Amino acid sequence: MAQIKITTRCFRCRQEVDRNNVRTYPTLSKEPRYECYDCYRRNKREPLLAGVEAVPLKKEFLCERCNYRFKSKLKMCPLCSKGDYLIGGTITVRDLL
Repeated sequence: MAQIKITTRCFRCRQEVDRNNVRTYPTLSKEPRYECYDCYRRNKREPLLAGVEAVPLKKEFLCERCNYRFKSKLKMCPLCSKGDYLIGGTITVRDLL
């Protein structure tokens, strides 16, 4: 049995791609959109995380008010619940003296 090569245009990169290597996206109009595998791999996102910002990372802080060193995602001391006397970044002994 012979295979017929039908090409379609990717809606992201506008290149002609074999129809066996595309994804079909439904649209509001009757015409579907086609996306090639390379564009899909570059632009894919987790469906549950779509539109959500990146998760903040823990940073190292030192509270000058209560002299407490901690790591947190929030810029607030867990002991005194204030954020006005916080020093961020890596703190060494030389900084404390």
